[in-house]
Amino acid sequence: MANPYQAENGVFFNKLGITDAETLRSVEYFLASTKAKMVLSGEIAIHAGKYGLMRLKEIHKVLFDDLYEWEGQERTTPVAKFNRLGKTVTHFISPNNIRDAFNHIEKHSNGFRPSSLTVCLGRAQFRQQQPTHNPPSAQ
Repeated sequence: MANPYQAENGVFFNKLGITDAETLRSVEYFLASTKAKMVLSGEIAIHAGKYGLMRLKEIHKVLFDDLYEWEGQERTTPVAKFNRLGKTVTHFISPNNIRDAFNHIEKHSNGFRPSSLTVCLGRAQFRQQQPTHNPPSAQ
């Protein structure tokens, strides 16, 4: 069966017709990071409430809707993505296991305290800005 997501060269089929892996990587990063900033600023709302598959699918749709036809949908075939820079391969979870994996995540994340991504990022940024205190050296 042909892979409905990737060309033979491993590049994801996309709405822009990009066939070069590095170009697609750059465009994908730019578009997704721009959309992520819009989500964090409240310009774009994520409506799915609980942690889990439905929320992830909505986030995926928001981040990648300018680039892929299949954004926000569950995959139907295995996919891997090669990172030429790091010379690594990311194997995404098997389509047969997606629902079970996210049911498990949702089950264990129901106790998470609601917090906006902006608050979480603000806390992380605050922690990064704190000076490092080294103990005085022994005299």
